[in-house]
Amino acid sequence: MTNDVATVVQGFILDRMGRPGLRGDLDPDGSLIDEQVLDSLGVLEVASFLEQHYLIEVDPVELVADNFESLNKIAGFVARKLAEPGRDPDAVRSTP
Repeated sequence: MTNDVATVVQGFILDRMGRPGLRGDLDPDGSLIDEQVLDSLGVLEVASFLEQHYLIEVDPVELVADNFESLNKIAGFVARKLAEPGRDPDAVRSTP
Protein backbone atom coordinates (compact mmCIF):
# COMPACT_ATOMS: atom_id res chain seq x y z
CA MET A 1 0.00 0.00 0.00
CA THR A 2 2.69 2.49 1.00
CA ASN A 3 4.66 1.98 -2.24
CA ASP A 4 1.45 2.36 -4.23
CA VAL A 5 0.73 5.72 -2.60
CA ALA A 6 4.30 6.91 -3.19
CA THR A 7 4.01 5.92 -6.85
CA VAL A 8 0.65 7.67 -7.28
CA VAL A 9 1.92 10.85 -5.59
CA GLN A 10 5.12 10.79 -7.64
CA GLY A 11 3.01 10.55 -10.79
CA PHE A 12 0.90 13.49 -9.67
CA ILE A 13 3.96 15.61 -8.93
CA LEU A 14 5.71 14.74 -12.20
CA ASP A 15 2.62 14.93 -14.44
CA ARG A 16 0.61 17.77 -12.99
CA MET A 17 2.99 19.96 -11.07
CA GLY A 18 5.68 20.21 -13.71
CA ARG A 19 8.67 22.05 -12.37
CA PRO A 20 11.46 22.94 -14.83
CA GLY A 21 14.06 20.19 -14.94
CA LEU A 22 11.91 17.75 -12.96
CA ARG A 23 11.71 14.38 -14.65
CA GLY A 24 12.16 10.69 -14.02
CA ASP A 25 11.92 8.99 -10.67
CA LEU A 26 12.09 10.94 -7.45
CA ASP A 27 14.02 9.52 -4.50
CA PRO A 28 11.27 8.17 -2.20
CA ASP A 29 13.21 9.34 0.87
CA GLY A 30 14.57 12.56 -0.66
CA SER A 31 13.33 15.86 0.69
CA LEU A 32 10.76 17.26 -1.72
CA ILE A 33 10.96 20.56 0.14
CA ASP A 34 14.75 20.93 0.39
CA GLU A 35 15.14 19.86 -3.24
CA GLN A 36 12.55 22.53 -4.17
CA VAL A 37 10.21 20.02 -5.76
CA LEU A 38 7.45 21.30 -3.45
CA ASP A 39 7.01 24.74 -1.99
CA SER A 40 4.20 25.72 0.38
CA LEU A 41 1.71 25.99 -2.48
CA GLY A 42 2.87 22.62 -3.80
CA VAL A 43 2.22 21.01 -0.42
CA LEU A 44 -1.33 22.40 -0.55
CA GLU A 45 -1.78 21.02 -4.08
CA VAL A 46 -0.59 17.57 -2.99
CA ALA A 47 -2.85 17.70 0.08
CA SER A 48 -5.83 18.59 -2.11
CA PHE A 49 -4.98 15.74 -4.47
CA LEU A 50 -4.74 13.31 -1.54
CA GLU A 51 -8.13 14.43 -0.24
CA GLN A 52 -9.75 13.91 -3.62
CA HIS A 53 -8.00 10.70 -4.59
CA TYR A 54 -7.96 8.88 -1.24
CA LEU A 55 -11.15 10.44 0.13
CA ILE A 56 -9.40 11.64 3.28
CA GLU A 57 -9.47 14.95 5.10
CA VAL A 58 -6.18 16.76 5.66
CA ASP A 59 -6.40 19.07 8.64
CA PRO A 60 -4.38 22.30 8.33
CA VAL A 61 -2.27 21.28 11.35
CA GLU A 62 -1.20 18.18 9.38
CA LEU A 63 0.42 20.29 6.62
CA VAL A 64 3.89 19.86 8.12
CA ALA A 65 7.20 18.45 6.93
CA ASP A 66 6.71 15.33 9.08
CA ASN A 67 3.87 14.41 6.71
CA PHE A 68 4.95 15.98 3.39
CA GLU A 69 8.78 15.97 3.38
CA SER A 70 9.21 12.95 1.10
CA LEU A 71 7.18 10.51 -0.96
CA ASN A 72 7.55 7.88 1.77
CA LYS A 73 6.40 10.33 4.46
CA ILE A 74 3.37 11.24 2.35
CA ALA A 75 2.63 7.54 1.84
CA GLY A 76 2.90 6.90 5.60
CA PHE A 77 0.59 9.84 6.29
CA VAL A 78 -2.03 8.50 3.87
CA ALA A 79 -1.72 5.01 5.38
CA ARG A 80 -2.35 6.46 8.86
CA LYS A 81 -5.36 8.44 7.61
CA LEU A 82 -6.81 5.35 5.92
CA ALA A 83 -6.31 3.32 9.10
CA GLU A 84 -8.36 5.72 11.22
CA PRO A 85 -11.32 4.08 12.97
CA GLY A 86 -14.44 3.90 10.84
CA ARG A 87 -12.51 4.37 7.57
CA ASP A 88 -12.74 1.93 4.70
CA PRO A 89 -9.08 1.59 3.66
CA ASP A 90 -10.16 0.53 0.17
CA ALA A 91 -12.26 3.67 -0.39
CA VAL A 92 -10.28 5.49 -3.07
CA ARG A 93 -11.17 7.00 -6.38
CA SER A 94 -10.37 4.78 -9.33
CA THR A 95 -8.53 7.49 -11.23
CA PRO A 96 -6.03 10.04 -9.94
